[in-house]
Amino acid sequence: MVTRAEEIFTPIRPGVLATEVSAQIRARILDGSIAPGQPIKDSVLAETLGLSRSPVREALRILEQRGLLRKSPNRPYEVVAFSDTDAEELAMLRTAYESMAVHWLVEHDTDISALRDPLRDMTPVDDSEGEKARVVDADARFHTTLIELTGLPRLIASYTAICDQIALMLSGGRLKRYELVRTQRERHDHLYRLLVAAQDSRDATDVVAALASHIRGGMGLPLDGVDEPAP
Repeated sequence: MVTRAEEIFTPIRPGVLATEVSAQIRARILDGSIAPGQPIKDSVLAETLGLSRSPVREALRILEQRGLLRKSPNRPYEVVAFSDTDAEELAMLRTAYESMAVHWLVEHDTDISALRDPLRDMTPVDDSEGEKARVVDADARFHTTLIELTGLPRLIASYTAICDQIALMLSGGRLKRYELVRTQRERHDHLYRLLVAAQDSRDATDVVAALASHIRGGMGLPLDGVDEPAP
């Protein structure tokens, strides 16, 4: 007996539309247009975008998986608002992942010259919003590149999973990302020099300690009782 195709396959739904919708919503969340705690109703959003609810609901589920939205029973999705505990957990995870990357890069004497590209973009030419945004983006690229240089797929995937949550936490008011724009080049140059020295000495102790302080300071968390960002 020959089984018909429709009995063993289910219809495949095009995913491009949901991906585009999720990208738009994500951008509006991360630029602060949609504030933490603000509800997002699929019906209203579908009407606004001129779409059916199906791709909108799929887009919202994608953003829930990325940690930007949460859903309670019988309530609409809402943008995540981070607590102090959430911030500490994200800082702990980020420190663990980036420290693992540093150890790997030192132990394997990996070429880290790719870190120079984001470093060059960390000096704003003026005080415009566009320049500030460019520096903030370069900051994120520096740390993402640090992870990607390991070539370790599981580490990269784990780190990528929390990147949007970190960006949302910073844009949500704990520490406005633009507050550190003027010192970003100096702070990241310091990390880069320590990483180069660590590869020369085969000892990652100093750079890992500096990285932990850098991360906590950049996320607005206290450093040994001091609230100022690390140099």
